[in-house]
Amino acid sequence: LPTIRDTQESIDKMKQLLESATLSAGKL
Repeated sequence: LPTIRDTQESIDKMKQLLESATLSAGKL
């Protein structure tokens, strides 16, 4: 099973991807 740290890192990565996508969408 993934540890809490692994899960938190995955969440942080997803947040970064979402923020990047949001910024990209905002430029369109």
